[in-house]
Amino acid sequence: MILLALVLAAQTAQAPVRVGGNIPPPQKIKHVPPVYPDEALRSGVQGMVILEAIIDPTGKVSEARVMRSIPLLDQAAIDAVRQWEFTPTLLNGTPVPVVMTVTVNFTMQGAPYAPPMGAPTPASSMIRLTSSRSPDGMTTVWEITPERAAALPQWSIESPEPPVSIGDVARIAEAWLKARSPDVRQFALQNVTFARIGRSSNPAIDFWYYQVLFLGDGARPGDLLFRVVVLPDRTVVEPRTEPDR
Repeated sequence: MILLALVLAAQTAQAPVRVGGNIPPPQKIKHVPPVYPDEALRSGVQGMVILEAIIDPTGKVSEARVMRSIPLLDQAAIDAVRQWEFTPTLLNGTPVPVVMTVTVNFTMQGAPYAPPMGAPTPASSMIRLTSSRSPDGMTTVWEITPERAAALPQWSIESPEPPVSIGDVARIAEAWLKARSPDVRQFALQNVTFARIGRSSNPAIDFWYYQVLFLGDGARPGDLLFRVVVLPDRTVVEPRTEPDR
């Protein structure tokens, strides 16, 4: 017991290593969405808060600090991220603390806020990456804010390697699916596509992203098809559904 305590203490005291290179990012296994602050709702404030998180050897977030601030949303972002959990990161077979950048996106869509009567409805500024329609009349969409898009690493077709390897993309997507669909016994990878989004009106928005398709359970005709959208910063886009108009 004393030896185990000393080992754990040594791991805890170790300086966190930064994700990147031969240190892959840990996979999120518990996601807690942020609680939209009332004042931000009333003010119509939305956007993306970027934080630097330290994840301890057990996969829990031990620290989080704001790197890109939206003052009315910062604390809500920190409170949410501190509840996230990840797979432990192993270095030479030993769990180590890591530091990585995470993003928390706040949008008014789905938030319990109604603009004043007579106020004009603002045009959506969300960037739609892809969408799919189900037989029950619901459409699933994958969108990100322009702020999140502008923060993504850019890549040129002339570059020798894509921003994330196909193998890493597939692993990130499968881990995300397994965390959200625990009843599905297995996922069979069908294909990975690489697509570009560019805005001539805003040169800062120019990035590539991945769409990953899996069949659930038996990979037989009629099995469920799962789609995951992965960005070049290794984050997954949370989909939302909307009824067909």
